[in-house]
Amino acid sequence: MDDAVGIIFLDVDGVLNSTASIAMGVHLQPEKVMLVDLLAELMDAHIVISSTWRHMWVYRDLVELFRITGIRDAQRIVATTPRNIGATCRGEEIQTILDDETYAPDQYVILDDDSDFLPHQMPHLVQTDMRTGMTQDHFHKAIKVLKGEIDEQEAQEDDYPGGGPVRSG
Repeated sequence: MDDAVGIIFLDVDGVLNSTASIAMGVHLQPEKVMLVDLLAELMDAHIVISSTWRHMWVYRDLVELFRITGIRDAQRIVATTPRNIGATCRGEEIQTILDDETYAPDQYVILDDDSDFLPHQMPHLVQTDMRTGMTQDHFHKAIKVLKGEIDEQEAQEDDYPGGGPVRSG
């Protein structure tokens, strides 16, 4: 792997689409895919697919789908998180990539509408909303996270008004 400074862990549902787009049969909104593409380009980051979509698509077909919908440099997509049998949360699958010396990112961001991550990963989470998917605000926050400019308290205040993260079951 080259010297990219970071990794974008990418969920699909609730990030690259929204409740309304899915109801209309649009499962990848090009404007949201382009936000991720721009984020990866600006931050010289690789993309790791952490979405459950990785279980429904052959890897090369998934990469091609992202290329068609707006990821201009599909070589930025370098992996999917492994399917860890027995993992209690998506964070454990992400940790497998973080612990792999092949990747060893300087920084990483998790784009996801869920919050089932390990406690030390929470400051890296940019939590989207299924109703809207990724927005410009999420894009700008992801830049800050990849630059290492956000701390745990700021992350909790931005994403979890009135308290810390809520873990899903």
